[in-house]
This record gives sequence, C-alpha cells and structure tokens, in this order.
Amino acid sequence: MWRVMVIDDEVRQCKGLKNILLREFQGDMEVWDFTMAAEALAFLHSNEVDIIITDICMPEMDGLQFMEEAAKENPGIKVILLTGYAEFEYARKALTLGALDYLLKPLNPDRMRAVLEKAFQEISEERLLASQKEEMRKQLDITLPIYMEQQLNQWVYGRLSAADRKEIEKIIPCGKPGNVVITRLKGFQEWSNTVEKEEMEETKYRIKWWVKELLQLNYHSLSFFSHVLPDTMVTVVTLKRAGSDAAALLERGNPADSFPVFSGGGV
Repeated sequence: MWRVMVIDDEVRQCKGLKNILLREFQGDMEVWDFTMAAEALAFLHSNEVDIIITDICMPEMDGLQFMEEAAKENPGIKVILLTGYAEFEYARKALTLGALDYLLKPLNPDRMRAVLEKAFQEISEERLLASQKEEMRKQLDITLPIYMEQQLNQWVYGRLSAADRKEIEKIIPCGKPGNVVITRLKGFQEWSNTVEKEEMEETKYRIKWWVKELLQLNYHSLSFFSHVLPDTMVTVVTLKRAGSDAAALLERGNPADSFPVFSGGGV
C-alpha cells in the first residue's frame, strides 16, 4: 500500500487529484489531501508518507520550501511538483534540488502514472537495498565476533603474522600499560554440556559484556574465550587512567562469586 500526500491550496484541484489517484491505483494507494502546507507538515511529523505531490505555487509556502521542510521529517521522501506552464522553469530547477519529477497542469493521466511508477520503482529499490544492508549487518554481527575470537586466540599463543597483529592493535591500544586477566568460570564446562549452543553463546556474550561494563571507566578492554580451555576467558586490558587494578575490580564486581581471577604479564 503506497502512502501519498497531495497538497494544493485550490480545494477543487486537491480533491480532484486525490480522486484520480484512488481511481487509477485502486486498492494500492492511501491518499491524504491538504490545502494548507502547515497542516500537511504537521501530519508528516507523526505519519509515514512515501510520496508527496505538491503544488509549486501556494500562498503560505511554495513547493520548494515545502519540499525542504518535508525532507527534515523524512529525508528519503519522494516529491513530485505540480506546476503550470508559467512555472515550468521553476519546476525544472526544483529537480536539481531533490524533487523526483514534475507534473504539468492540466494533468495528463498517462504522464501522471509514469511519474508515479518511477517513484514506486525508486522506493522499492531503496527498500531492497536497505534490507540487504541490514541483512549484511546482521551477518557481520554474527561472523565478526567469531573471526575476532579466532584471531585473538592465535594472538595469545603467538601465532599471528605481523599484519594480523597490526589489525589487533587497531582494536585495543597495545602500546599502553596493561594486563592480561585470565578468568576461569567454575562449573562452566559442565553446564555448557547441558544446554543448547545458542544459550551457551548468549551466556558467553553476557559475561563479556559484564566485564566490559565493569572495566570501562578506567580501562580499554577486550574479552574472548579460549579455544584450548573452553571455561577460560581472557581479558586484555589497557589503562585509560591510573588508580585501578583490573583483576581486583573483577574479583569485587563478580555478582555470582564464581570467577577466580589470576592476572599477570604485560600487553
């Protein structure tokens, strides 16, 4: 269902265009009509609209001004300008400022349909692209932590190439004073054998998040689980400011009192 707004200060033309749109696109379009730009903007503030068809010449606000204000509410909205021959050059200028297209009065039904089909096509393509980007982001959210955990495990055991080590150093500032904190989770190995993989990964994520939250005031930190010792978490911490001890913070902050902590070594 396409959501279309019509703005024209001439009531008869405004209602007429609305009726034409509803007739031409039966069942595929919802249309709101306004004769005052201010009322249309107020509606935009609280409602989603795909396409605006607005007269270019109105007393309180011209079409270009309305287009600019509408873009503040919805930057991706498609604007089609209604214009007479007298404002033709003005309408062409509007295309360079972001309008999708224009329609000359009196309206040609074939031209109107072609312009609207163009708008539908652009919106559909943009929505598809946005959906693809969101799916890629979700996949990255899944795969990047797995990749980083593999790299960090290799780093701890001194198996990273110089190039890969530089990538790690972009994530955590290794040139600053810091420590590696080793946390062993009591009973984690036994517990992990009784739950689904998804629940185990969610628990590991929450533990890493808790550690990051606990340390973030004084430290940059990055936590990951050992591939060799699955019940062991490694936290690399570098100092933001003096006056705190990461291992002590972890020991004091552990709500379950089940993380015996051992720290040592430089980063």
